[in-house]
Amino acid sequence: PNKVNILPSKSTEKKSLAKYFLTEKSIMQSLDHPFILRFVKSLKNEKFCFFLLEYINGDNLDNYLRKKNYIRNEFETKFYIGSLLYTVDYLHKKLISHRDLKPCNIMIDNNGYWKLIDFGTSKIIKDFTNTIIGTPHYIAPEILNGKGYSLTTDYWSIGICMYEIFYGIYPFGNNATDIMEVYRDIVHK
Repeated sequence: PNKVNILPSKSTEKKSLAKYFLTEKSIMQSLDHPFILRFVKSLKNEKFCFFLLEYINGDNLDNYLRKKNYIRNEFETKFYIGSLLYTVDYLHKKLISHRDLKPCNIMIDNNGYWKLIDFGTSKIIKDFTNTIIGTPHYIAPEILNGKGYSLTTDYWSIGICMYEIFYGIYPFGNNATDIMEVYRDIVHK
């Protein structure tokens, strides 16, 4: 009998990774915003490609939230979410969806200002796309329904971030033990 290899070949995986790398590079090169990590240049050797990026002296928002003695802070929540909305508006005017907005993709510098990082899952979306991508607790229901989605799914993720910054927990699947529980909670709550 003929054997069919259902796993992608090494060359297929490399091409797929190269596509994501080139998309991330292209998107980052097109961005110039005070709240977005600045791309300086790319470098490569025989085996690897590298991004040279702006240095941020600080920590990510996720670590900050975990370290602080949790006190609801309306001003802090408004400041971070307002900044995030301002940044996402800039991205959407360029038809770019980040598709992985979450506290660990937001760096806070020593002055308390932040920069959005990690554009590895970002995509230019002119109308709709179908890729299921992102971090489970932050994924919008329309992504999980598989009927296509647009730039607006980033706003769902911002809402999740706002809830997490203010309350210190996820609004959906906070006590879930597996990803499917999180997804069910998002789609059915």
